[in-house]
Amino acid sequence: FDLYLAPTGRIPNILREIGRLRELTFRAVGEGTNKSSDLDEFDLYYDHLFLWDRDKQRLAGAYRIGNGARIMSRYGKRGFYTYT
Repeated sequence: FDLYLAPTGRIPNILREIGRLRELTFRAVGEGTNKSSDLDEFDLYYDHLFLWDRDKQRLAGAYRIGNGARIMSRYGKRGFYTYT
């Protein structure tokens, strides 16, 4: 496995896969958007921590991480996902 942390702009293909898998995961528990992908405005400015399975050549897991000081200075409290 390889672990990466990257901003959205550097991983457009990985981000699309994160959104696709997020949607499938939420649907499996009776939630989800019923769209092909579950990406939102927070994904645009949060960084993404993701685990890549080298053997299977696929995404094994992902989590978005926000830089609190940067988010607060640019977006205020509303910029935090936990504010929603």
